[in-house]
Amino acid sequence: IHRKGTPQLGDVACFDRKGPWQEHVEIVCGVHGNDFSTVGGNVGVFPSKVKVRHHMIGSVSPYLICFARVL
Repeated sequence: IHRKGTPQLGDVACFDRKGPWQEHVEIVCGVHGNDFSTVGGNVGVFPSKVKVRHHMIGSVSPYLICFARVL
């Protein structure tokens, strides 16, 4: 597990959404310089969808808790 920094493809991005469904994870599916993309389910209002979301490294704080890497 690494706190923040530059993710790698396949990392698990762990988020704290600060709501009734607080924790959330998404898979890093793209890294492009200072940007990264994640794919995750249960995103948005009901009926929730699977979506690809784009983030700037450093700008998702404080919601990004960490990246985890499965070896």
